[in-house]
Amino acid sequence: MDNRVNNKRPNKSLKTSDKLEDKFYTIDEVASILKVHHSTIRRAIKDNRLKAFKIGTKWLIKKEDIESLGQW
Repeated sequence: MDNRVNNKRPNKSLKTSDKLEDKFYTIDEVASILKVHHSTIRRAIKDNRLKAFKIGTKWLIKKEDIESLGQW
């Protein structure tokens, strides 16, 4: 008799949520889009004028936060 536990996961279809479809940009990408230096973007993040979050060593910025930033 085999006493091992069945560790197989059932096959379930993955459901994509709206949050997974958000577009994120790095500091360099945002700087390129806005035609400014990357340190300008870093300063905006530091001054809380631009919302961003860090994953590992990368800062990520949502597309909607870039759009809501307005004029420099």
